[in-house]
Amino acid sequence: MSDQPPRGLIANMVTPLDAEGRPDGEVLTRLMNRLRSDVQGFLVGSVKAGEALQMTLAERLGLFKTARRACGPEKAFFFEITASSENETRLLLELAETELESHPGDTPVFFLLTPLLYRGNRDLPGHVAELAGQSSRPFLIGNNPELVRRWKPGLKHKNIRTSVMKRLGTIGALAGMEFGGDLDRMLNYQRALQGRRDFLTYDGDEWNFLSRPSSSGLISCGVNILPGPWSDVVGSSLGVSETGRFLPDQLDRLWRSGRTARELIPLYRHNPPAALKAMLAIMELIPRKDTLPGSGCVDYDQMRALQKALGELGLI
Repeated sequence: MSDQPPRGLIANMVTPLDAEGRPDGEVLTRLMNRLRSDVQGFLVGSVKAGEALQMTLAERLGLFKTARRACGPEKAFFFEITASSENETRLLLELAETELESHPGDTPVFFLLTPLLYRGNRDLPGHVAELAGQSSRPFLIGNNPELVRRWKPGLKHKNIRTSVMKRLGTIGALAGMEFGGDLDRMLNYQRALQGRRDFLTYDGDEWNFLSRPSSSGLISCGVNILPGPWSDVVGSSLGVSETGRFLPDQLDRLWRSGRTARELIPLYRHNPPAALKAMLAIMELIPRKDTLPGSGCVDYDQMRALQKALGELGLI
């Protein structure tokens, strides 16, 4: 079992729902199996795509159990423990750790924490260190100003302060970061973390990755729809080719993959859970497009627009 997250493409999974509006583990497992050959790991139960904050802790723990089994030992499993408060976050981590102790396995497990969704920067390193002390698993820290604007619009600082990130870098259990934000902030973070050569920074924004890919990889929502194209794009950006060169037909395929990925992003960027589920339902990969309360929905006109776009991209 590796203590280091893998470089490459990580799938940020949607959470399919059953007819009663509960997480559907069987359908989620099918979606994960569809992506298995194209990704290095899975992020399940995220706030961004997985509707984590709209679920009960019991539902999230059930998702943890199901998705961990679906991952198996060959893929990394990332699970978001961010909740609506510090106490709920601690409790969810405790429940996950109890499950890991009761049913140990070979799946590499990593916890994602996006703390500004429920608290500020003040004494953030102390809070993260406390959580790390509850667990034997490595953590990723999430910086996502767009999510903070949605869930905590009144919060003054929507990014982790650079001085705080520098202190976070001294926590050995913190193995990496999911980054959303502008380039200047990324450069400031990298300077603050320059003593941590093992620290991985995944892009959490696909549009940014296409413009300036990170050296660690991408946590992608769009891979739910386009596993092959995103695998091509991320693989080429990280230098997967042994020679560093591509044959003409490979270059053509890479160009087409990047173009398709770029054209699809605007269709789901502003509401990943609702739009991605609608597209998966249109593609007949999930039985229903239902979302949890608070996630919004796709209306009739939007469904028609999505269907037209998927047809033009050759996906249906």
